[in-house]
Amino acid sequence: MSHNETEMIKVVHDVGKTQFFCDIEGYRCFVEYEITEEGMIDIQHTMVNENLRGRGIAAVLLKEVSAFAQREGRKVIPTCSYAAKFYEKSREYAPIIVNEVAEGKIASSQP
Repeated sequence: MSHNETEMIKVVHDVGKTQFFCDIEGYRCFVEYEITEEGMIDIQHTMVNENLRGRGIAAVLLKEVSAFAQREGRKVIPTCSYAAKFYEKSREYAPIIVNEVAEGKIASSQP
């Protein structure tokens, strides 16, 4: 997917399902999250159908989650391994990521 195509992806935030999603070529791609007791956004799953992977769709979804977190003044916990890798590479989001991630100490899995 070209840069222009990823800019045209319409991402929907379904607050009730705690999910950001987009529908592309008949497939639903999504990021699922939970709001912690402390009010943080805990990213649980990032899902892009294997036929669509490598096209930047997951990054578009996570950028929307990040923009939401920034607007709401919330921190993000990237429990999902893809999200952890995304935030490790995308240092501009460090201020909204919990300290372990912002400092580059991402655990490969959390209990």
